[in-house]
Amino acid sequence: MNKHKQYGFSAIQLLIVMTVFAVGIGVGLYVATMNKTSQSSTSSSGAASDTASTVANTDEPVATKDLSEDQSWTRYSSDENEFSIDLPNGTTFIKGSSQFIYTRSAIVQSDVAATIEAQQGGTDNPYGLFVTYKNFGCNDTERGTKKPDFKTRQAYLVENYHYYQSEQPDGIGIEKGRNEYVYVVKDTSGNCVRVEYHPTDNSNLPYVEEMVKTIKIPSER
Repeated sequence: MNKHKQYGFSAIQLLIVMTVFAVGIGVGLYVATMNKTSQSSTSSSGAASDTASTVANTDEPVATKDLSEDQSWTRYSSDENEFSIDLPNGTTFIKGSSQFIYTRSAIVQSDVAATIEAQQGGTDNPYGLFVTYKNFGCNDTERGTKKPDFKTRQAYLVENYHYYQSEQPDGIGIEKGRNEYVYVVKDTSGNCVRVEYHPTDNSNLPYVEEMVKTIKIPSER
């Protein structure tokens, strides 16, 4: 009789232990599964964040094609063939001399060919784009900040400068708050083509740089 009671009590005790053990295993599996899911989500989020950060901070240049590839620009050559340059469509250039041309035209995409008008002399208006061939003074120090050099299509090195007018000038010059961009293409004989751009805004700058890339100095071909 006593043995039967002892046996019954042990069976109940064993059943309780097994129940508790099973519950413990279930809870453990649930916690492990949740941790794994959380780690996976955190890892994915971290990877996405790292990727976004890499993209946002990349310094790799974006490849772009030449703006003049889809259009035929007008080729200008100086009278003595010292230099030549492509003039963007839709512009009107003034020929102050064989070695000096300038324009105040807005340089925008157009199907109309550029025109060149003769008008001896220079101009007092500081705004516009000025192209000058020089056989002296090509190593003069340019004002402003030197920007990264680039090359023309003929692989001439282009020195690139940017100047910001922070004060009102005393005489003739660009007004306070305006920008000046200068590009100098040199040959090995001390000659150069200097392009100076004083815009009323900067929207035409890519077209100006495309112009500069078309400069040729025959003695260096």
